[in-house]
Amino acid sequence: MRRSFRDNPLYKAVFDEYLNLMFNRGFSIEYFIEGGRSRTGRTLSPKTGMLNMTMRSFQRNATKPLVFLPVYFGYERILEAATYLGELSGQTKIDESIFDVLGIFRIFKKAFGKVSVNFGAPLFLADFLDKNDANWRDAEQLSSKTGQLLALDLVAGINEAVAITPVNLVATAILCTPRQTIEAHRLERQVSLLQSLAQKCQLSECMTVTNENAAEIIDHAQKISGFERIATESFGDIFQSSVKTSILMTYYANNSLHVFALYSLIARITLTKSKCNLADIVATCTILQPFLKAELFLRWPKEEITQRCQNAIQVMSDLNILIVNDTDISTPYPTTDYYASLTDLAEIIEPTLERFFIVNAILSEDRQLSIEQLEISAAGVAQHLSRLYGIHSPEFFEKSLFTRFILTLEQENYIENKSGCLCVNNPFEEIKLTSEAFLNNHVRYNVDQTIHHLFK
Repeated sequence: MRRSFRDNPLYKAVFDEYLNLMFNRGFSIEYFIEGGRSRTGRTLSPKTGMLNMTMRSFQRNATKPLVFLPVYFGYERILEAATYLGELSGQTKIDESIFDVLGIFRIFKKAFGKVSVNFGAPLFLADFLDKNDANWRDAEQLSSKTGQLLALDLVAGINEAVAITPVNLVATAILCTPRQTIEAHRLERQVSLLQSLAQKCQLSECMTVTNENAAEIIDHAQKISGFERIATESFGDIFQSSVKTSILMTYYANNSLHVFALYSLIARITLTKSKCNLADIVATCTILQPFLKAELFLRWPKEEITQRCQNAIQVMSDLNILIVNDTDISTPYPTTDYYASLTDLAEIIEPTLERFFIVNAILSEDRQLSIEQLEISAAGVAQHLSRLYGIHSPEFFEKSLFTRFILTLEQENYIENKSGCLCVNNPFEEIKLTSEAFLNNHVRYNVDQTIHHLFK
């Protein structure tokens, strides 16, 4: 099929009929609703074209049940990782050529690990439509909103079937350190912690987690990712990742970011407040829920937030990285290994909170910007921040991530578009204060200074 045929009504009509014929004859159809390959390791915003055609076909003839089966593909190393991240850094996309085919034999000498294929929970289209559009059988056409809801449900189903591999765990652990350098014993401890958190996160029965021990996980990931092991005389071995390797590792850490997001946010809240309770944690998570749900494509209904927080706190308490005493929730002593593990865990969600704060800080300037101007300004501030702090991740300042947050702000009525310019509404102060409350003071200062110079 053509990649796009929006402006070709004849091709669209013929393809529509072809798809309907395939469904009526009982053939299985495979398509990728993200519409392309992720350059960052994150799930892309879904496209609804093929889904809308599928729903139209089912609406015309619903005699046979139609079921969507989400499929997750997990790679421990991909061929195009360096190319993708180069494009994110501003390099021009290079067209394929015959020489690429000839050069591929050199690549085969490298270790690429395993490919995981996980199947998510099936989604019955009739049940989905009955729940979200009660009059779908009699309607002339289904609403675009229904197609968008279906797309979001399916990508959430794909994410729930995630495969947590050794490379995901090690990449996440190393990238949480200030200079991508970590002692061997600390890396083993953090990998073991992340593995346990993933196993107990209750995201879905369809997800899988490697069952190797921490030493085996690190050894396996080192052969594939290429980070170094350096021997020292006094403090044991140290693992170190170069700038290039760290950039490539962000792809694999992003694959599993949604699994650790809630744990990381709770870690950040408890470290900032020193002592808090369940109500404090639930209040913060409830405010941030729509934005994390939109960015990470999660099934996080607001009515389940309290239960999810309770479950996560219990898991973290069982692993000794939180201390629960009646209603009080506190951190371990700063001199303990558990405190160090909690601190590393809290780093996972920081780049996401920083992006939220950047957008909110720019909106606070009341500059009457359009959505496009706000996206460009936010991406520019993020790029400057990444240089200041040595954030080796071009996706940190990718414009699409800011776009998703801005659109969610609008959907949640924190801002509104008036004649092409964005204006903040009364509840905006709530999300602004929440997004900045758990950030490093130096980060907040540098964001404010950068914005000041941007608009002076």
